[in-house]
Amino acid sequence: MRTMGVAVLALALAAGAEAQGVTRFLLEGSGPVLAGEARAGVYVGDQGRRAAVFGDESGAFEVWSWPLKLVRDLR
Repeated sequence: MRTMGVAVLALALAAGAEAQGVTRFLLEGSGPVLAGEARAGVYVGDQGRRAAVFGDESGAFEVWSWPLKLVRDLR
C-alpha cells in the first residue's frame, strides 16, 4: 500500500511540473562539433596515463602506448 502511495505522489509531481511550464529538454545532434579549415602545422595532441596521440591539424599523427609506438606518420 505504501509503494502505491509513492507512485501516485511521483505521478502527481511529474504532472504538476509539466502543468507549471517545465518543458522537456531536447538534445539535438551528437555532441560538440569542430568546424573550420585545417591549419597545417598547428599541434594537436592528447595523452592519458597509458597512451598518447600526437599530430597536427593537417591530419598526420602518431599513437604511443609507452614504450611502443603503435602508429607512425598516419595521414
